[in-house]
Amino acid sequence: MPGLNLIGYLGAELGVGEAARSLAKASSSVGIPYSIIDVGYQTQNRQTDRSAWDQATPDHYPIDLIYVNADQTRATLAYLAGMNIESAKARIAYWHWEQPKLPEKYLGAFSGLDEIWTPTAFVQEAVSSISPIPVFKVPHCVSFTVNPQFTRASFGIPQDRFAALVMYDFHSYKFRKNPEAAIDAFRIACMTQPSTKATLIIKTINSIDYAEDYERLKQSVDDIEDVIFLDQVYSRDMLYGLEANCDCLISLHRAEGFGLGPAEMMFLGKPVIATGWSGNMEFMNTQNSFPVHYKLKPLEKSVGVYEAGQVWAEPDIEHAAYCLSMVFNDSHLRKSIGLQARETMLNQYNPKVVGEMYRRRLALIGARMEI
Repeated sequence: MPGLNLIGYLGAELGVGEAARSLAKASSSVGIPYSIIDVGYQTQNRQTDRSAWDQATPDHYPIDLIYVNADQTRATLAYLAGMNIESAKARIAYWHWEQPKLPEKYLGAFSGLDEIWTPTAFVQEAVSSISPIPVFKVPHCVSFTVNPQFTRASFGIPQDRFAALVMYDFHSYKFRKNPEAAIDAFRIACMTQPSTKATLIIKTINSIDYAEDYERLKQSVDDIEDVIFLDQVYSRDMLYGLEANCDCLISLHRAEGFGLGPAEMMFLGKPVIATGWSGNMEFMNTQNSFPVHYKLKPLEKSVGVYEAGQVWAEPDIEHAAYCLSMVFNDSHLRKSIGLQARETMLNQYNPKVVGEMYRRRLALIGARMEI
């Protein structure tokens, strides 16, 4: 079985870094050896998570798996070319994308690669729309333990209130994450259920680079009785502790490539109320979560790397509020949905199941390239 040189933001505390670490976890669970080449210098996020190094080896393997997105792939290949190491015999890139089509400006990123892996069919279709090389869906694993030292008191969450969580990274574009819609849905649900005692927890990172946006966000909840803002980088242990101490997640995003937050909350058996479109629908359905109705709408102007003209989802806030009201009121429904959610994640996204997918794909690559 060929091993991997795992190249990515392995120490960075951001979603794509955690996704790369999940690949390391799945690989080690089925005995696929890997080394690490960390390129965290490309990100602005904190670089303190060393968990992927626990099972890493000092060896160099014949297959590179480059876990950076299309916009950073050429820079990463240039960095590898400058290292005094033997070139890999096969190179895979693992990409995310959050629009229906990968822009043609990224055609140059395919150069030097043999195939692309993506976490969901949504991203697979987006990349395949312009790809000159094979594109395969190879999911993340989602598996972790919760440290019992973290309680509601650790985060200032009242013991006697329903806790609804909204979370995002400002570097992932607030317009795409769309927290205002989640706030509106929470507001409406509380107005229609005035007897419900509920707290809204808004967990963010990197607001320091978007101070005006963050201030507007805080002002937008002035009329809501109980809101807790948590704006700091947590260790994974602490973030899992926060998720475990909340009762549900609201994610009214306009698009996701995968949806790590919803996946983690479902792994914990928590109800997830999320836009019913894009990558998160790989694991969400009406039996294990609350997919929110939406309408597709062309993006009127470019948002960061996302080009105008392609469609994103506009979630139905009234429907999201209705779903949240049901979660507020029906403990049996919360439990039933939560059990189905956890079963989905345990059966389909556990490290060994996902690791076996990696093993089969790598075996085919090894046979084809005589590695």
